[in-house]
Amino acid sequence: MLKLFAIMLAVCAFGCRGVEAQVPAAGSVPAAPPTEFARFLDDSYRTLLARYPEAATQFGLSAWAGLDDTVLDGLSAEYLAETARLERAALAALEAIDMGGLSEADRLSADVYRTYLESAVRLQAFPERDFLVNPTVFGVAYAIEGLFIEIHPLDTADGVRSYAARLNALGAKLAEAADSLERREAAGWIAPRIVLGAALADLEALSYGTARDNPFYQRLEDALSAVAGLTADEKAALLAGAARAVESEIIPGYARLVSIVSGQRGRAPTEPGLWRQPGGVEYYAELLRYKTMTDLTPAEVHAMGLKALERIHADIRTAAARIPGAPTGDAASIVTWVFNRTGGVRPAQAVAEYKRILAAAIERAKPLLPLYPAAPVDVRTAPQGGYYQPGPIDGSRPGVFYVSESQGAWKAAMPTLVHHETVPGHHVQIAIAHELPLPVARKVLSFEAYAEGWALYSERLMAELGAYRDDPAGDIGRLQYEAFRAARLCVDTGVHAMKWTFEQAVDFMISQGCIDPGFARNEVMRYASIPAQATTYYVGFLTMLDLRDRAMKALGPRFDLGAFHATVLGCGSVPLSVLRQVVENWIAAEKAKP
Repeated sequence: MLKLFAIMLAVCAFGCRGVEAQVPAAGSVPAAPPTEFARFLDDSYRTLLARYPEAATQFGLSAWAGLDDTVLDGLSAEYLAETARLERAALAALEAIDMGGLSEADRLSADVYRTYLESAVRLQAFPERDFLVNPTVFGVAYAIEGLFIEIHPLDTADGVRSYAARLNALGAKLAEAADSLERREAAGWIAPRIVLGAALADLEALSYGTARDNPFYQRLEDALSAVAGLTADEKAALLAGAARAVESEIIPGYARLVSIVSGQRGRAPTEPGLWRQPGGVEYYAELLRYKTMTDLTPAEVHAMGLKALERIHADIRTAAARIPGAPTGDAASIVTWVFNRTGGVRPAQAVAEYKRILAAAIERAKPLLPLYPAAPVDVRTAPQGGYYQPGPIDGSRPGVFYVSESQGAWKAAMPTLVHHETVPGHHVQIAIAHELPLPVARKVLSFEAYAEGWALYSERLMAELGAYRDDPAGDIGRLQYEAFRAARLCVDTGVHAMKWTFEQAVDFMISQGCIDPGFARNEVMRYASIPAQATTYYVGFLTMLDLRDRAMKALGPRFDLGAFHATVLGCGSVPLSVLRQVVENWIAAEKAKP
């Protein structure tokens, strides 16, 4: 899973190679002079990025966006309305441009930007309809924790000062979050009871105690001892100010959120599903369109999942035949037997094992990735693991694959997770985008169906390259991952459009997604919390495979897998419809060669 802040979840990276990178990136190709449209694109995106200062910090673009790392994303009604107005204004400005004189790359960029902006404007018909408080990494609690604990740099005096200023601003953001929850309820919109209940613990943990108990204060205190350029008096003043903010604003802010969420939980729908919410059927259809950037209906997505599961279960039975003594029954039973037989690693050993698998993946995949990035990737621990966090586009920090600090890992599943999150998956795709000679907007923003589709394609690619030739258990682990991604298509649409109950969805994930009951409950909780997001994986994956198959059939012996990868990754993150056009253009160009 790719963990990004709000603006990253659906905004795009634009066009193909050949336009100037406005901000240098480590290992980037020398930039060409910017075109007039490239300047427009970055100027337009800069205005939108300035509305998301937390994302700007993550990508090292605060100064570029006219920010200083002291502010936070706004959640007030006025702030959200202004952001929506700016999106509409950006679309109007784009539509006013004469496209006739643009280069091919700029026209492609314009098509992508238009696709995003039109989708964003359509979604404005459903304001504040996401579940702000939820137990996933996309919930407000974990987003705040990620910014203050993982993202905000504290290695300089300026970084420490801006962190302290941001900490002083957190109380106001918590108040805006509380007000937003109350506005949503007034409009008849409350998250499902099970979602609110699961999210409470993260809020409660920060709703009492003293400053010294607070992890945000503790990080500042720990950082000050190693930062040069501050006097003892300055350090003491920063800590004193942080302590006041924590005890007078932040702890009470979390306590208010706890009170509101606790109250809403008693009034919330007892079962998940957007169809239960006012306007929820229409909202889910638009959200599905927005996330996948396709025109697929819930029924079509559901059918895709059922078809895929039939094939995957057959593949699991075939793979099991390579393991002496493996059962021959249903796919879920085979997966359980294989995972228990191969066992797992404890938390203390997990990072080292993941790094070993990563090194092997780099050696195997790199020859087929002509644009392999210079930016490194690291493996670290976090309270919630299983996601990749990109580094800034200047390469000053590596991309990081975070694994759980308290849980071990099943051996059979570890290779696939590495391939998805790092190489050749998320890290390769995003780091390449950072290093391409493209406008900043194209470097840092991502369409989920493209990003997650590439990551799932990476899992399949590694199997095709022989990663599991001597590891049939690992191959079943890969197929199990594919099964629960395909099952997501059915469960997400089932819960939000077809009136499935929570337990019905859990049972489907156990039998068809081939996962254990605890994991199944967590997965369904995720789909209940962030509707449509999980559908992007398999929709994007099927598109990647289809495009490769089309290219192989069209080019025959002239097809080059590395060149295909360079084509897919060399245009940055784009909507699936645009990716299709990029690949078709490449096929035509290859055919035209003597």
